[in-house]
Amino acid sequence: MNCTTDKNDEPDQNNENVPECLRDFADELKTLSPWTPSVIVLRPATEFAFDYDRRAKRDWTRRILVGSVAACFAVLCLVLEFGPCFQSEKPQVIAVSSTPAADAEPINYSAFEGAWSARQSTNPSADYPAKPADEWTDLLKNRYEGWTGADGIFTANLDGTINEGLENRPEQKTVFVFSDTLIGKIDRKKNLRSDVKMVNHSFAILDGNKPQGDRIEFFYANDGKTPRLPIKPSTEGQWYWLSECFVLKTEKGSMLNTFLLRIARREAPGAFGFRHVGVDLLQIPIRDGKLDFEAAIVTEDTNNRLFNVVEREIGDDPRSRSTFFFGTGLLENLKSSGAPNPDGYIYVYGYRDERSKPRRLIVAKVLPEDIARLDRWTYYAGKNGWSNNVQEAVGIADGVSTELSVTPIPFGPKAGKYALIYTPGTIGSKIAVRIGDTPVGPFGGERIIYEESVAATLGEKVFAYNAKAHPVLSTTDELLISYNLNSNDEHFALFRIPDIYFPRFVKIRVEDL
Repeated sequence: MNCTTDKNDEPDQNNENVPECLRDFADELKTLSPWTPSVIVLRPATEFAFDYDRRAKRDWTRRILVGSVAACFAVLCLVLEFGPCFQSEKPQVIAVSSTPAADAEPINYSAFEGAWSARQSTNPSADYPAKPADEWTDLLKNRYEGWTGADGIFTANLDGTINEGLENRPEQKTVFVFSDTLIGKIDRKKNLRSDVKMVNHSFAILDGNKPQGDRIEFFYANDGKTPRLPIKPSTEGQWYWLSECFVLKTEKGSMLNTFLLRIARREAPGAFGFRHVGVDLLQIPIRDGKLDFEAAIVTEDTNNRLFNVVEREIGDDPRSRSTFFFGTGLLENLKSSGAPNPDGYIYVYGYRDERSKPRRLIVAKVLPEDIARLDRWTYYAGKNGWSNNVQEAVGIADGVSTELSVTPIPFGPKAGKYALIYTPGTIGSKIAVRIGDTPVGPFGGERIIYEESVAATLGEKVFAYNAKAHPVLSTTDELLISYNLNSNDEHFALFRIPDIYFPRFVKIRVEDL
């Protein structure tokens, strides 16, 4: 389908001079995301065209033909002003004049401690101890229909154990939880996605201890077998991403627990048009090796025990915000989980954000039987010990990411210690480790163990983020680590290019931590 307009065609508020094909494209565009646009703003260009491959239906590529450098209208801009998630009303289509480049507000791609270029791989050939684990990457990469990508990956063994070594567990069943998930088709010959939908979260179960594609089953909204999904918050216009997960055995049977990140829309460019507004807890019974989604229970954090925002005066700043956020990492220091030095507690990690300060790791602890009784959680307050007041939680490591892991080291020169693994500053090509003496530290200096280069190769403003370890997928002598790739490209590269949006894996020998 070719669609052409002249730069002198200035559309008015009645949407005149807008080609019908533009309206058709706007309707097509809204099928690419679950965030139904409330307004699609179309800006005129000298000439533009969209190639529409009818054999693949929604496979589409884009070419922009620039006719004159002097004409500020030479670029087609599609600006999506998203309304609430799952909005049912049909979007309003408005055509407006392009904003001259000199008057346009610049997009800030350096919100996470440095420009994009500075956060991409600078020395991928360095001799880092972690190496690619292609067999695990291929498990999630080599999919061509249905579930075809996601981020926010966390894992747990359905029987609740952790540290026995994957090679010793041929009958293991591993649950994966994901956040935003792409459902559709992938054509590897064209290297394009098609029929793309995005759902806010998904699950999977891998049967066995090998990364075999025919042994993993996915569950997501409208999959024809899981009507309970998606899990929705009680507040209209919000949605859930899935965070750290773990399995506990109770008197009523085993239960998958996963933290629910309550998300709302905010005005921001590219991939960052969201904000965290809360954390809740999801519990799903496990029956006969399967997740009973229909019996799932959501415990809402109504008293701000998992997510807390404090406004206070600091120095000359009359309003400085401090945000406490839990559920980004977890350590089951339990005998039943196989912990080497169990004390009977579950340690739930999070982070504390303050203006002009690096993101800081914080930690809470709770007895397993009290996991859903949020009033019984306590928070590490440093020299003051443990406090029932979330606002007294102190930072125990700086510069961490919004997803991370703390894992016991079972043997080697650092046996008995704990490995904190994360992406420094949340976004960037490097994966780091710090070694702690206890689950609450003190944690030593940051050491880089891997630097990825895929993001820089792909271009399209692709970035890596949120590295973490997966002890339930690790062997006795190697620790498996994942990281995610996403794109801040304003032209929807995420929904077109298959290689951007699925977890990658690396592995490191335990003795090299």
